[in-house]
Amino acid sequence: MSVYVPQVGCDDEGKDKFWQDLDSVCTEIPVVETALIAGDFNGHVGERILAIERVHGGYGSGAVNPNGEWLIDFAVAYDLAILNTFFKKKDYNTYESGGQETQLDYIL
Repeated sequence: MSVYVPQVGCDDEGKDKFWQDLDSVCTEIPVVETALIAGDFNGHVGERILAIERVHGGYGSGAVNPNGEWLIDFAVAYDLAILNTFFKKKDYNTYESGGQETQLDYIL
């Protein structure tokens, strides 16, 4: 699946609907199939989250924000790894905005 999550500045109703719709689609995936979800999650998952090593590899960027928390919770619920966090990225894989390094696109 390819996704685009509403931006941080959007209302919570739109974000809730997105995550509910994605949840509905994912519950329809047979257990014998592998889910691959990629896109612009418009969130920051942070650098290191030790409590969820199976989901987060420790190489995110910035601090976790609300959209990043939604992404992490979703990955935990469906036992998906946020693949981009399992390897160190070169400078051109992230961009800087307001003096903060950013990565918004993830593969689960």
